[in-house]
Parts: sequence; C-alpha cells; structure tokens
Amino acid sequence: MKFDPSQSQIQYNMQSYQEMLNQELFQVEEQAQYQSAWFMLASVLVVYSFSFADSLTLTNTFQMFIHIMVGILCAWFLGTVLIIKKGYYVKAFKFVNVIFQVSMVSFFLMISARIMGVEFALSSVAPMFYVVVIGVSSMTLNPFLCLLAGGFAAGQFLGMYAFWLHGKLDFSQVDPNLFGWPAMLIHAVLFLIMGIVAMYMARKARSLLETVIVQVRYEEQLKLIERDIEQAAEVQQHLIPSEPPRINYLEIETFYSPSRLVGGDYLDYIERPNDKYLIVIGDVSGKGIAAAMMMSSIQAMMHLYAQQDISLSKLMQELNNSVYQVSSQGRFVSMVCFEFDKKQSDMLMVNCGHNAPMLVTAKGDFTSLDANYPVIGVEENQEYSAKIISFNLDDLLFAYTDGLSELRRQDHSMFGVQAIEAIIKRCCEYKAKQLKQMMIKNIQEYLQDDNPTHTNDDLSFVCVRKRK
Repeated sequence: MKFDPSQSQIQYNMQSYQEMLNQELFQVEEQAQYQSAWFMLASVLVVYSFSFADSLTLTNTFQMFIHIMVGILCAWFLGTVLIIKKGYYVKAFKFVNVIFQVSMVSFFLMISARIMGVEFALSSVAPMFYVVVIGVSSMTLNPFLCLLAGGFAAGQFLGMYAFWLHGKLDFSQVDPNLFGWPAMLIHAVLFLIMGIVAMYMARKARSLLETVIVQVRYEEQLKLIERDIEQAAEVQQHLIPSEPPRINYLEIETFYSPSRLVGGDYLDYIERPNDKYLIVIGDVSGKGIAAAMMMSSIQAMMHLYAQQDISLSKLMQELNNSVYQVSSQGRFVSMVCFEFDKKQSDMLMVNCGHNAPMLVTAKGDFTSLDANYPVIGVEENQEYSAKIISFNLDDLLFAYTDGLSELRRQDHSMFGVQAIEAIIKRCCEYKAKQLKQMMIKNIQEYLQDDNPTHTNDDLSFVCVRKRK
C-alpha cells in the first residue's frame, strides 16, 4: 500500500482535535459535578436544619431515618468534592451522582410531607427541586445524562406518590384535580420534558464548545504555520545574497522581493574555478512555501555543480537532470545563467525559458536575449550549448523575473516588457546602482505605493555593467 502523507496528516489532525474536544468536555463535566456537589451538600444541610427545627413532631424512628439519610447524602456529596479536588474523577461517576441528587430531592419531598403534610409537600417548591437537578445535569454538556436525570426524576416522583404519598391523602378533604393521579402524571411528564429540553440545551452547548475548540485549534495551527513560514523566510534570506559580490570589473546591483514571506525567485552569484563568476536569476513555478523549497534545492544543486571544473553547458545539463528527478509533476524552473570571465571580453549565457534579459552596449545598441532552451525540469537529458555574447566596457545587462513585467495594479493593467525597455533605454548610461533606484521609483509610481514589495508575484531583477 502506498503511504499517503497528506492522509496521515489529516488523520493526525482529526485525532488531535478529538483528544482536545474530549479533554475540554471532561473538564467542563468535572467542574459541573464539583459545583453541583457543593450546591447539593448545602441543600441537604438546609433541609436537615429545617427538619431538625420540627423534630419534636417526628417519631424517634423517623428522626433516626433522617439522621442516617443526611449522613449518607452529606458523605456522598462531600466525598464527591474531595474526589474531584484530588483528581480522581472518572466519567462514570456522573451517572451515580445524578441518582444521589434525585434521591436527595425525594428525601426533601418526604421530609416536607412528614412535617408539613402531603398536600404542602406536593404543592410547594419541593418537587421543583427535581427541575434544579435536571438543570444542573445539563451543565455537564452530556445529553444522555440530562435525559437520564429527567427520566429518573419522573420515575422516582411517581414512585414516591404511588407507594407512600397517595395513601396518606384524604381525597374527601383535598381536591383530586390537584393531588390525584392525573395531576401527578402531568408533573412526571413535565420532569421528563425538562429532561428532553436540558438534553437539547446540552447538545447545543456541546456543539458550541466544539466550534470554539475548532477555532482555537485553527488559530494554534495558524500560529504554528506562521512561525514555520517566518523561520523558512529567515532561512531563505540567508540563501539569497544580501549584497552583490565585489568583482572589480563588474558593477552589480540586485532587487529581490517575494510576494509572500517566502518565494520561488532564485537570485545568486557563484564564484567558479579559474576566476569565473556565475550570475543566475530564475523563477520556480508557483508561489509560497512549495516554490521556496524547490528554490532552495536548486540553489544547493547549482552551488554543487558550479564548483566542479565543467563547462556552463554541462553544468546546466546536470542541473536539469537533477531537477527533473526530484521535482513533482508540473513543477519547473525558468532560468537564465551568465558566466563572466575577466580574461574574456565575452560572456556565456544559457537561457532556459526565462524572460529575455536586455543588453545595451556602450554605443546604445539594444538587444533582447531571448530564451534558447526550454525550462528546466521538463525534459530529461536535454543538451545545452552556451551562447557567446559580446560584453564590453560600459555595456549594460538587465535580467528580471516575470514578477516585474507582469506587475499589476488595482485596475489590472500590466507594467509590461515595453515599460522595462523604455526605462533601460532611457537610463542606459546610468551606473548599475542608479538604474536600480530608477527602476524601483518607476515601480512605486506605477503601483502608487511607496513600498514596491506589495506585489502579487515574486519580483527580482539584476543590473550588471562592465567597467575597467
């Protein structure tokens, strides 16, 4: 089976998201159980104090029963607090806890009936404490627990009425419409409905929490990606020479601006054996991280082959074969490479599908150095033959990537090759540094922006003038 890294990453992200969701839900549930335990403990003590004030009206047996029940409930809820505080809480605990909470309400109902009478117990706020328990269960964001609380409350209320409270009612003295079976069934149905409503609320709250977690996860991933991109940009800045080399017979000025933090333009100067220099400018297809990674690979290959004592033609053939083998389908590189030799008045050029560099002689003659080979990385075993070009004193060479010629402003108009040619011809007598400044100024005026790095594509160019 072929390993799919993208599928593996998706599975990892889904697993990581599910783990985060489960962890957040567990913390919410734990906090809800902790708070409800304190609330129920306080309620038990209030009910106990209420029954203790009227203890003279109760039999010794019933008083003992109350003491035992209070002790059990207090021990349970206090134990719940301690267990959660010590970090021993488990998910199954909430189901047992809701049984004790509903039982506490039934206990309160029973105490109220014994002290104040059955009619008072059934018509007072005592049954409404079942609704409180159901509402507290919704704080756990567990829909099943809410439904269980509603169902258990309804069942226990009906059980209390059927096996104890109903037999103590004198229907000749009370209204059957208020204390008869139909009314009690309505109470039970209301508890069950409250459980269903709480289940729905818990489900909605859970969905909201999932949305929040997804957003948090997205922001965390985005921060990680931004940090990785910033680190990649820092690495790439070291790959692109910050300053041109000091070559006594050449004036060299460059401009490099990726459209994003990282880019696919390649700009380099490489010293070769026998006092030769390469000036390379290229453009990897695409933008962003993928293009930047390929650019860094090409830069490493170019430096490796440039140090070998081979011709420029052979160098380009080796580079093409290497790029062809390692690049993904559809990825290619346009590149123009110049080799300068102080001992020669000529320069060598191989243009592989790149924008035509512009050459202006000292006499003002303009030449466009069109591509003489296809882009790199498309055809294996492509043979190259470097073109010999006369490059004499005060001649000017200008090479660029399509980020300059295809520069667009908001009205979608394009800067164009003609504008570049016009600037080169108008400034052909300028020094390389002055020509660079003039080009940047024209870019700013065209974009109506003081920052020429605000572009939609990577933008690079190099100016070279022959001097004594």
